[in-house]
Amino acid sequence: MADNNFNSNQSPSRGYGMPARPNFVRVPAGRPAPRPGMPRPVMPMYGMPPYGAPRPQRPHPPVQPLPQQETKPAKKQKRRKESDHFFVMRKGVCFFIFVLCILVVAVFALNYLNIMPQYTSLFVKPDNTPIDERVDVESEDEVDEEGNPLLIPYEDKSIYISAIDPIFGLLKSFGVLDMKDADGNSMSPFYDEMNGVLNPAPAEEAAEAATEDDKSDAATEDDKDTEEGDTAEGEGIAAVLPENVKPTKPDAELQAQDGMTSIAAMIFKFFPVAMVLMAVTALIAAITSFLGMFNRRIFKGFGLAAIIMLVCAVVTLAAGLVALGNYNGNPQLVDEAVVSVLDFSKIGGFVMQGITGAPATAPTDVTMMNLVFTCGFGMLILLVVPVVILVLSFFARKKVPYSIFDR
Repeated sequence: MADNNFNSNQSPSRGYGMPARPNFVRVPAGRPAPRPGMPRPVMPMYGMPPYGAPRPQRPHPPVQPLPQQETKPAKKQKRRKESDHFFVMRKGVCFFIFVLCILVVAVFALNYLNIMPQYTSLFVKPDNTPIDERVDVESEDEVDEEGNPLLIPYEDKSIYISAIDPIFGLLKSFGVLDMKDADGNSMSPFYDEMNGVLNPAPAEEAAEAATEDDKSDAATEDDKDTEEGDTAEGEGIAAVLPENVKPTKPDAELQAQDGMTSIAAMIFKFFPVAMVLMAVTALIAAITSFLGMFNRRIFKGFGLAAIIMLVCAVVTLAAGLVALGNYNGNPQLVDEAVVSVLDFSKIGGFVMQGITGAPATAPTDVTMMNLVFTCGFGMLILLVVPVVILVLSFFARKKVPYSIFDR
């Protein structure tokens, strides 16, 4: 007889009173599975039909139109035209540039070694003794085989100033080195005495002010002796010996009226830096031009090197004009006008007298007298060589078309 208390949820195979096997229900991932014997939880389902009611949508904000910007027309990039040629170095031009640069370097090297100063010196205090007065002098001690006194040829008393003098003087003024030779003499006498006058130290100014009267008295006596010697024969004005050419202390009032005083002092003090820069530039250009003779690489910069050397040479020339102006007593008052210490009106004679040399006869007018300070052949080389290199730099490269390979 069937049991009326039979539960339909219980399985008959397990016997009476045994719990029925729970129904396995697929549970979405991430949700806990129902425990056995517990009713399946009813979980809300969201989504589109048929799983649930549609999710309410939020109203979108009104779309605002973007501000219209003015569109610029695109630039048409020009297509670079392919070059139909290439460049090669002219070996001959590079050779000439190399020789000229070596010539500039040789000027400084020969000045350092004191070789041929009459042809390589930077500045000269020339011996302006006329040619007709340069006679041989009979020796008092030496005689020839016949007993006649030997004739001693005239000795040129010019003082040659090397390019190393101002460089050593600048190092000495900075206290870097005490440039003296083996005998204890200064290796930069010209720069020391001229820079001491143009850029005096405070202690030197006080000492010079104390001895100014003594110097003026001595100068007056020298002027008297010079006038007596000049007017002895009445033929011409005697030349000033180079050893008597000394820097002059300028007048303070005239210095205040001369607008070039401070500039001239600065040029003379630092022109050795320009000389060193010129030597270094010439050495670099010499190496570059040498490589251009044997290398396929295209080397540039010869024109720039020539301009640098030319500017340095002009600064050195200006320093020489400053020294000339000081030797002439500038600044001084002439015809109610102040003649500047940097007198550019003397530049022609300053450059050319180094070539012409001493006069043939003694001048009869003061205006015809030769200058007591001129540039030497070394200064002329430093002026001319950069100009020649600048001209050759335009022909250092040669344009070669690619069409030569089509033959």
